[in-house]
Amino acid sequence: MLPIVVVERKAEIAMTIILWIIQSILALLFLLHGVLFLIMPARVKEQFQKSSLSIGFGRFIGLAELLAAFGLILPDWTQILPWLTPLAAALLLPIMVGAVVSHQRSKEQPQAILCLGIIVLLLIVAIYRAFILPV
Repeated sequence: MLPIVVVERKAEIAMTIILWIIQSILALLFLLHGVLFLIMPARVKEQFQKSSLSIGFGRFIGLAELLAAFGLILPDWTQILPWLTPLAAALLLPIMVGAVVSHQRSKEQPQAILCLGIIVLLLIVAIYRAFILPV
């Protein structure tokens, strides 16, 4: 019986490490993208104007992404309100679905596929941190 417990514990540790890696990558990605949308360089402004989205909406998305980036890491790391981590991941899902739709409308297939990959990673974090391996 003991070896099964040891194997299960090792699998849990491995999955926890994988989740931390995924969360870190997502947090860095959303931190950088959020800052980009808050600063809104001329190139990004042009893209928003072409897509008929307002610059204010872009800045709102940037702020949401920036806050969610912290939400993906800090609650688990500090053990203060750790339920915020799966919530942050779940709340990024509508933003990313909107990004997929926006990129599809603009005929930007590679960006849409990248956003779909990010959606998968967000789902993994949200489900695992909420139900399977909560901190």
